[in-house]
Amino acid sequence: MTVINNSTASLCSRRSWIKAAPMAALSTSLSLRAQGLTPHSESSSDWLLSGADGENGQPFLVALNPRSHQQYAWPLPGRAHDIGLLPSTPGFARLGYCIARRPGTWLFWFDLAEGKLLNRIESPPGSHFYGHAASNSDGSLLYVTENHYQTSTRPKPRGVIGIYQTSPPFARVGELDAC
Repeated sequence: MTVINNSTASLCSRRSWIKAAPMAALSTSLSLRAQGLTPHSESSSDWLLSGADGENGQPFLVALNPRSHQQYAWPLPGRAHDIGLLPSTPGFARLGYCIARRPGTWLFWFDLAEGKLLNRIESPPGSHFYGHAASNSDGSLLYVTENHYQTSTRPKPRGVIGIYQTSPPFARVGELDAC
């Protein structure tokens, strides 16, 4: 990615930009708060969720609260790709998910309001996640991009959309062909 300002042009890697984004969000938040422009509620849309690396390279899922303070930092087994919150979900104040970067095999469920990791789902045998998801309109199902790769019993790789329930036990309940 190329970042251009008024006086110079410089190259900035995506990773460097992502590492700097929380500080930019913090400074913008402080500036807006000083002007009285920030909301007074702590709705889930005010939270910043991101994957981050610790000093030793350990990947984390990080949640910054509306006041731009780190509220949670959950260790992950690898780099995160897609992180999202679902529409209101019965039984949870703010249910979210975090999916591994492709070709990862894990998906975490977390409750943002309670600050708890709820469950870890592994991709089906012979499959990996492609790192993206979307929910249905009421938040009861999560649709996750997956790849069933070639194996001795499966001669051709196949892209699918895995369907997961968003309530315990967060089970995979079906799939749709992606092609």
